[in-house]
Order: sequence, then structure tokens, then C-alpha cells
Amino acid sequence: MIDIPISWFYRLFTFQWNHKAKIVEYSVQSESDTVNYTNVTARPKMDKGFFWTDIVFPSSTNGKFKVSGIKNGDAQSIFDSITNGIQDFHRQELLPYCRLIPESYHAFKTSFNGKYVRHSTIESWKRKSADIYQKLNNEFALQSLPDDESKRVKKYLYLVSEAHSLREGQNQKFITQELQKYRNYFDTVENNPLTENQRMACVVNEDNNLVLAGAGSGKTSVIIAKTGYLIQSGLAQPHETLILAYGRKASKETNERIKEKLPNIEGVKTSTFHKLGLDIIGNATGKKPRVSKLQEDASEFDALINRIITELTQRDFAYNQRIIDYFITHLIPHKSEFDYTEQGEYFAALKEGDIRSLKSRLQWEEKRTGRVSLKQEQLKSFEEVVIADFLFVNGIEYQYEAPYKYDTASADKTQYQPDFYLPEYDIYIEHFGINRNGKTAPFVDEFVYQQSIDWKRDLHREKGTSLVETYSYEMQEGTLTDLLHTKLENKGVQFSPMSFEDILALLHKIGEEKKATQLTKLIVNFLDLYKQSGYTLETVREKANQHKEKIRCHAFLDIFEPILDEYTAELNRTNSVDFSDMIRKATDCVRSGEYKHSFKFILVDEFQDISAIRADLVKSLVDHGDDTVLACVGDDWQSIYRFSGSDINYTGKFEKHFGHTEKVLLDKTFRFNDKINAFSKTFITENPAQLKKAITAYKNISGNGITLVGYYQDKSKAVQQCLEQIRRMHPDPATVYILGRYGFTKPDHFETLKTQYIEYTIQFDTVHGSKGKEADFVIVLDVNDAKYGFPSRINDDPLLKLVLPPEEPYKYAEERRLFYVALTRTKNHTFVLYDVDAQSAFIKEIIENKTKYHFDEFLTKGAESSPPDYGSCPVCKTGKITMRVMPDGQFFFGCGNYPFCNYKPITCNACNKAPMVKEGSSYHCKNPECDHTAKACKNCSDGIMVERNGKYGKFLGCSNYGRTECRYTEKLY
Repeated sequence: MIDIPISWFYRLFTFQWNHKAKIVEYSVQSESDTVNYTNVTARPKMDKGFFWTDIVFPSSTNGKFKVSGIKNGDAQSIFDSITNGIQDFHRQELLPYCRLIPESYHAFKTSFNGKYVRHSTIESWKRKSADIYQKLNNEFALQSLPDDESKRVKKYLYLVSEAHSLREGQNQKFITQELQKYRNYFDTVENNPLTENQRMACVVNEDNNLVLAGAGSGKTSVIIAKTGYLIQSGLAQPHETLILAYGRKASKETNERIKEKLPNIEGVKTSTFHKLGLDIIGNATGKKPRVSKLQEDASEFDALINRIITELTQRDFAYNQRIIDYFITHLIPHKSEFDYTEQGEYFAALKEGDIRSLKSRLQWEEKRTGRVSLKQEQLKSFEEVVIADFLFVNGIEYQYEAPYKYDTASADKTQYQPDFYLPEYDIYIEHFGINRNGKTAPFVDEFVYQQSIDWKRDLHREKGTSLVETYSYEMQEGTLTDLLHTKLENKGVQFSPMSFEDILALLHKIGEEKKATQLTKLIVNFLDLYKQSGYTLETVREKANQHKEKIRCHAFLDIFEPILDEYTAELNRTNSVDFSDMIRKATDCVRSGEYKHSFKFILVDEFQDISAIRADLVKSLVDHGDDTVLACVGDDWQSIYRFSGSDINYTGKFEKHFGHTEKVLLDKTFRFNDKINAFSKTFITENPAQLKKAITAYKNISGNGITLVGYYQDKSKAVQQCLEQIRRMHPDPATVYILGRYGFTKPDHFETLKTQYIEYTIQFDTVHGSKGKEADFVIVLDVNDAKYGFPSRINDDPLLKLVLPPEEPYKYAEERRLFYVALTRTKNHTFVLYDVDAQSAFIKEIIENKTKYHFDEFLTKGAESSPPDYGSCPVCKTGKITMRVMPDGQFFFGCGNYPFCNYKPITCNACNKAPMVKEGSSYHCKNPECDHTAKACKNCSDGIMVERNGKYGKFLGCSNYGRTECRYTEKLY
């Protein structure tokens, strides 16, 4: 220990009379603080003042450490002593690590063994060298070493820091050598020589490899060629290579192509995920599980769920009530009018939701079969349907909007019609569309609506009639039917509830099988996705708490959980597994070590379709393999199976899930020309989340590759005109693919078309079914703005969000990819058909951006004579004004949102061909050939002033006189 002399002036000026500093072995102490020589990362500095000197030590632990107040006369010798001591210390510390450099350097050099050097190899070497690097990476400490030793250390430090750059340089040399060495193989393994990037995808062997493809770019060719390369180069034996495909057909085709293209190779394992799962479990446990027949037979699965529901409702009255309540309250996702800014948007949601009560469905069947001719009830909101069905299933007779028992009609108002009337009990029910604060939907005049509520309440009080009130907020809070039950019970209403079995039987009886099976289908779908997701019920309930439809979600889970228990018991009883359990159990066998595999390379085809549990299985095989390499081939532009559990994020965020990845782009399409490539690429990349790919086409053409075909209610003729166009373009035999968004959209007279154009092989398929296929020409149907249009407006039930992969923020993201698939099935030309009166969002986007999209277009004769656009309804704002023709040939104009919106514009009395539309204080005829205008009535909202004769001569009177009692008149000048 050496005491450091402290200046008397320092003690005087700082009042630190007892301040001490000393050198103790390999450290310097000042008062209670200490700096160890180990932590000194740079040369100390001497700060000499007039009265005393400070020595500052840069430290790796506490930033800067300072010894203050050293006598100036002793400062230099103290500083030199400390500095020399630190350097001596570091020299002794570094020398043992310097001796390890040759061995570490040799290990690094050995990793460059003439093969592709993987990221993990260098990372492993760096981990083993971490202590050496950490000790030697000290610039100050290196100054204590002799020059030659210091240079050797610096060279080694550079080697460690640049190891991956050196690896990449070595790999580039290796790739160049391999491409040359196997040039003949890559030229001949397929019918056409592989492209440069296809060859790169074969020889690049990083720990994880993602081959990103485009439509028609030869994905399967890469799988086959890479398999052959791995075996020919000695990187793997056939039995050490696993190729995974999704379906039996794809796996079989891969196996057949290996036999055809690689005839000298035997023993490569090609498998579906399901077969691999069975093999793993059988190998690990000695017993291959039996797959439940429910997985192979959808009707058996549906029947089982129906049987489980029936048994649960029969033995548990509370469950029966729970499932009935769900059926009538939550089966159709509730669309609250409070979520819409325009009334027409809400009306459109009502129309698409098919909101018919059970009673109205029964009435329709009776009317259709001719048993009765009564008018069907037409309810006006989702909430009214819930109330109607609640009354129906509880055996309570009701009348919808029956006239009030007392006359209330006046010159200003029509007869009052309460929402519901219970004739057996003389009770009225009014449903008020207000929230807890008394607020109405955005498109409803709150003041007028509140006046209407007050008037109804006052009327019932005045007349002494019994009124039960319900409110929108009760539906939002999930208490509507419970509270209605209590309110009616308090008024003496007797309930005779149907069983759920009775409801299903009724629906089957009246031909409403789709409605009867809707809940079953939802449960089957949810069950399958739930098993695939790998979630627990607790996790799903936590997600339900964050869901917009929280109450509905929990109501569903309350009926789903007992069904899940019974389903699991059924699998146990039959000693079988479903596909999801099989994949999950196989993954557990791999992770636990029960199953050991010998695969050095795992190749996955169509990777964009992978689901969470399949991805887990793949990752477990890689993680628990002996230096196993993963190579996946996929196209995120063609990811179209989210509805069945596939998750595009595994492709888009591949490295996050699997680790360091080398990506190779298959940048050339062999299927279609440059114009189709440019069109489809522009369309798909409008979604910024799609991976960008610089794909080029193998062939170029002078014209366009896409033709838009507009028709009006004559789709079959439009298809025929497309075939005529194809006949002019290509009179020789060819294949023609007609693609529909849904199977039932096949054109009328399809078989007749096939006989009319015998030179062509014409096939129909859904776009989903066409995936992976191609034809010379493609005709895409129904790209319309409709429920079953393209993009489809049939949305997954919001409940499925609880078990589906995360939803993409970009609107119509998956439908956009599906349209890309449709466009790119062609080799030569694609025709896109749309109804001119219902252009879809995709068609509008394309037509409005002709600078980006290059295409041909024509209209059918029917489209050329289609009715003009009469504009939107002025009342609900979104419904289109349409012409309706009566059976007797008479016609009138009305809102397209009828029966929810009853607006009927006036037909022009000049041309009698078009509606009159109000513009300011006048009405104008929408017929461009008619220039008729009329003055608007100042007293009512939809009347026009027409010339009339009176006892005092001619005058102008409102056209609504005699219809709405508007008596407004003006003098005729």
C-alpha cells in the first residue's frame, strides 16, 4: 500500500481535513470510492492546478474516477507510478489471452472448409472467442504489450469484428464456384435451364433460407433442383432430406417429379404435415395414433356437433336457455345504428345481414307454398328482430306495427303504429333507439325523435294503454331480452319457451336449413381454428375482453366451452386425434426429445400458407436437429387462406420467427407476359405491407394483357363475347379458365358454351381452386360491388377474430391477393368482367388510374343500353335511385335500400322516362334527352308544383295533394 500525499491547500479550501488517497495492490482508493486497474480503459490524465493536482482515471464501470488534491511536487512521480502499475497489470492480464489467439484463429480458419459458411457457424465461433475478445479489446491495455504482440492482437480483434463480412466474401466465392461446377446440372434438371436466381436458391445454404417467388416463377422447380443439388454435392443423403407439402395431391406430385427429374435418387422423404405428425408420434411412442374420421367427413363433424348440442340442451335447462338466447340475440352480428354516420349505410348493413325474424321466415314459407297470402312483416332494425324472435320462441303472439287501437291520424300525421302489440295481453312494446344518455344515432334528428318518444308516452298515459319500453343501450349492454322478460313477466305475460331442438326442427320444416345450421357451422369453424391457434380458453377469453363485441364473444364462449369438453371426450372415447392435436403432439415429442430425426435439410413448399401450429412443428424440428437447415419457398402475394388459419406474418416476418435468414427472389415469371406482370404487380403492391419484388416476365408483347369487359345483367353473353375475342386472338386449340369468386357463379349455359367452342378446353373453377394452375386464357367473373362480388362482402364472423391470425390493416388485403391470383392464372390474356351498374372497388381503382394500369376495354351490347345513373337517394344518402317494373309493365322509381328506405322520386311528367331530382328550389329530369324542370314545393320535402284548374282559374298546387295532404298553392303568373 502506498499513501498518496494530499496538499494542505486542498484540505484548507475543501474543508476535507481527513481526506486520504492510496494505492492498494491493483487499485486506487480515494475516500470511500475505488477504481480497479481492470476497469481503467484508457490512459489516466493529470490535471495540474496552481495549488494541487488531480489524476483522472477513465473507468468502464463508473465513467470517470478522480483522485483530487495531490501535492504538486509529488504529482508526476505518483502519476508515473500509477500508470506504470496499471500497464504492468494489464500486460500480465493480457498475456494468457494472447496465447489463445492461435487456437481461436485456427478454429475460425477451419470453419472456411470449402463449403457455404453459415451465420450460426461464425456466431458459434464468436461465442467461444467472447472472453478473449472482451479481454483484448482494450486500447490502453494494448499499449503495455510489445509492438509485434500488439499488432497480432489488433489483427485478431479486426478478424472478430469483421468475421461476418469475411464470411460473406468467402460465400460469394463458393457460390460462383458451385454455379460453375453444377452448371450442366442446373441446365438440364428441368425442361428449361434454371434462371440465375433459381440456381442461387439451390446453392445458398444459410441456417434459414426464404425463397420469395411470384406467380409462375418456378417455385416447385427450385424444390426439386435444390434436393438434387444437396445430394449430388454430398451435403445430404436422400434420407436426410425432408420435403413438406400441404396436401396429399401436392406431396404426391412432388414425389413424382423427383422420380422423373432425379431418377438416380431414392429415399427422399416427401410428406404432408399431417403424415409427418403421425410418423413422429408413432416413432416416439411406438403407437401411431388413429386420425378421427371426423377430420375426413365434414358431414360427420357437423352431425357430431349437432348431437352434442342436442344432448346438452336436453339434459341442462340452463344451457338450453343460454343457447336459445344466443341464437336469437347474437347469431347475427349486431349492427348498431350508432356506428353509422349515414342512414343509408345502416340500411345497406340491414340488407346484407338478411334480418328476417323467425315469424317472417315462417310467413314467407306459407306464402311461397300458397297456404296464405298475408303480407310479411318487415322489421327495420337488428334490435327489433331480436325482440320479435324473443317473443316468438317464448310462445307469445305478437303483431308488428299493427295500428294503435285508437284513431290518431290527422292532417299532419298518419295513424300511429307501435312497434309490437301483444293481442292476448293488450300490451304494446316500443323500442327506442337511444343510448343511456338519451342520444340518438348520428343520422337521426335527436330533437324530433325525443318529441316522438314524449308523444307516444303521453298518448299511452292518456288512453290508459299498457306500454313496455325497450332501448338500444340494453342491446349494447347485453341485457335486452333479460330485461324484456322481467318487464313482461311483471305485466302477467305467460311464457311457453321452445327448446332449441324445436327451433331447428321448425327451420328445417320451412326450408331454412341454412339458418338452422348457421350456429353449427360457426361452432365447427371456431373449433377448428381454436385447435389450430394453440390458444387456451383463458387466452381466448382475455382476447374477448378486448373485442368490440365483448358481450357477444362471451355469450358464444359460454356455449362453446361445454361443446369443446364433449368433443374432447369423444376423441378420447374413440382413442383418436384430430389434425391439430396430432401436429401439436408431434411438436411436443420433438421438443421433449422423445423423437430424434436425422434430417439435415427441411424444405417447405407453399410456405405462405403456413399456420401457427405447423410453424411451431417446423421450428421444433430445426431447433432440435443436428445442425438442420431450413429452406422455405413461398409467395406472400398469393397468401389466400387466412380463413383456414394460415398466417402471412410468418412469411413477412420470417427472420423474426426463425432467426438469421438469407432471402433469394425468384425474379422471373415463365407463365405470362410483361404486360400482365406489370398490371398485376402494380395492383398487389398497392398494399404497402406486401413484400416488394422486382419480378420480370420471360416474354414481352406489344399490346395489353388485360381486358376489362363491362356488361349489364347479361353475364353469360359477356362470357360469350370474351370467347369470340379469344377466337380472333388465338384460333388454334387452347385452354380457357373461367374463374368465379364462388362456385355458384358459374355462367348459365356453361355446357352449351363448351360445345359452341369445341376448339377450346373450357373449365370453370373458383379462384381459390385455381391456385397453382394455369391456362392459355382466363375469364374472371363478377368483379362487382355486391355481397358475392369481388372483393367479396361476405365477412368472417367477427367472433373468429378470437382464433384467427391477426387481421391486416389494409382494406381488402386478402381479397386483393386473391384477385392477383385470378389475374395471373393466364399464359396470354385475362378478361375481367364487371357489371357497369355495380363496379367493384377494384374496378373503380383500375379505371380511375389509367396512368398506372394499362388495359383494353369494351362494353357488351347490354351494357351500352344500360339505364343511366339516376344518382343517390336524397333521404338515406347512399341508396341508388333505381327503376322498378311491375308485372303489368308499369314502372316507378325508388331507393335501392327499399324496404328500409321508402323514398320514391317523382317520375318526370314530360318524358315519363326518368325521375325528377331536386336541385336547390327546382326539380330536374335525370333523362339527358329531356330538359324538363319544375318548381319545388316550399311546404313539403318532395312535392313539385304542378298546374291545376280551380273555380277561379289555373294555379300551381303541390303534387302531394291527396297523398300527404299538402295543400300548398301558388298563383300562376
